[in-house]
Amino acid sequence: MTRSGKGTLSRRTPARGVKPKRAAAAHGAALNVAARANRAACCALKHRSERGSMTRSTTAISFLLSLIGSPAEQFPLCKKPFACLRATLLPCPVSKARTFVQYWLPVLLWMALIFSASSDSLSFQHSSRIISPFIHWLFPSVTNATVHSMVVLVRKAAHLTEYAVLAVLVWRLVERPSLNPTATWRWSGSLTTLLIVMLYAASDEFHQKFVPSRQASVWDVLIDITGGFFALLLVWVVGRWRQRW
Repeated sequence: MTRSGKGTLSRRTPARGVKPKRAAAAHGAALNVAARANRAACCALKHRSERGSMTRSTTAISFLLSLIGSPAEQFPLCKKPFACLRATLLPCPVSKARTFVQYWLPVLLWMALIFSASSDSLSFQHSSRIISPFIHWLFPSVTNATVHSMVVLVRKAAHLTEYAVLAVLVWRLVERPSLNPTATWRWSGSLTTLLIVMLYAASDEFHQKFVPSRQASVWDVLIDITGGFFALLLVWVVGRWRQRW
C-alpha cells in the first residue's frame, strides 16, 4: 500500500503476469488434490464392510473438499473415512490383490485340483483299488460286475460334483454378487459361466488323451456340463427363494 498526494491510500499494482500465473498454479494444485480426494472417496464407497451414520471425520473430509473448491455433486461424500484413508495410502495394489484372492484364486485352485485328478494316480485302475474294498465291506455278497458298475457310478458322480463346484466359483467370478447385493439374475452371465465350464471340461478330456491309463470321452464332457447346469439352476432357485431376483 502507498500514500498518494492527497493523503489517501492506494493499492500497489502487481507486476503483470505474476498474479495470473500464481492463480493458475494454485488452481492446478487444488484440482490435483481434489482429484485424489475424489478417487479416495469413490474407492471408500466400494468398501461395504462397515455401515453407519456420518461421523466427525466425514464432516472434516467434506470440509476439506469445500476448501479445495470442489462442489458436492462432483465429489461424492465419503461415509467411511478410515476406508478412505486406506484407499488413499494403498489404492490400487490392495484392491487388486483382494479381488484376486476373493474371486480368481478359488477358481484357479479348483481348476488345478481337477487337472491333478486327471493324472494317472486317479485313473480307474487306481481308484477302483480304494472304492472296491469299501463296497465289498459294505455289501459282502455283491458280485464283481456290480462292484465295477458302482465304481463307474462313483467316478461319474465325482465328475458331476467337481464341475458343479467349478460352475459356482466361475459364476461368482463373473457376477461378483457380494460387490452388488442388489444385482438381479443375468442369463448372459450364466451362459458365460456354462461356456467356460464346457471349454475347461473339453480341455481336461483332451489332456487325458495323452495320459497312458486314461482315455478321453465325450460323455464325460456332457456329464461335466450337466453338473455345471444343475449347479447354476440351484443358484437361481436359492436366489429366488431368498428373493434376490
